Amino acid sequence: MNVGIDARAAAEVPAGRGRLVRELLRALAAREDDGHRFILYARKAWQGEELDERFRWRLIGARDPWWHVLSARAANRECDVFLSSNSYLTIWLLRIPAVPIVYDLAAFAPSMRPNRRSTLIERATLGLAVRRSSAVLAISQATAEHLAERFPAARNKTVVAPLEPFAGPAAEQYEPVSVWDHVKGRAEDYLTEYGRPDQVTAWREGKPYVADLSETSAGQ
Repeated sequence: MNVGIDARAAAEVPAGRGRLVRELLRALAAREDDGHRFILYARKAWQGEELDERFRWRLIGARDPWWHVLSARAANRECDVFLSSNSYLTIWLLRIPAVPIVYDLAAFAPSMRPNRRSTLIERATLGLAVRRSSAVLAISQATAEHLAERFPAARNKTVVAPLEPFAGPAAEQYEPVSVWDHVKGRAEDYLTEYGRPDQVTAWREGKPYVADLSETSAGQ
């Protein structure tokens, strides 16, 4: 089976969704060969990990929204299924089974002060993406519940796939930080820029979070 993945963030985004995609690729590479082949759609290849012959980069240099049009056209020819890790728009254009990752519904919560451009795009594309998707991956139970409240069609097709624990195997590289002290009330902006999606979710839910100081301005 050929699995298409929107892997743009691996090379384009230092933290947050970029880290999620990089960890996903590492995890897939560590699995035994079960016959699956992975076509990685991006503008440029991620050079941080040597991937074996099961992985192939499909580089498309177009800007949005044409990147989605061209990537979907290629994926329809080349893939059996597609994981959309960074956009709902691609789902609209696919004729093969497709699964988006939903990180949060900040675009529908003005109190979160989300980015205006991202807000408009996500509000316009998420509903149809949910209806057209074969399944939906949510990174937390809270996200899954919020998604089902706004889009009831998601309730029976959403799978909660919690991210790895913050510290991971190299716990010594991580330590708690007070983002509030660093940003004086702009915690969400800070975490969105420098953190992981699960850190943003934890902050919004009032739960503890930690940051990898090597990837934050506080650690530079």
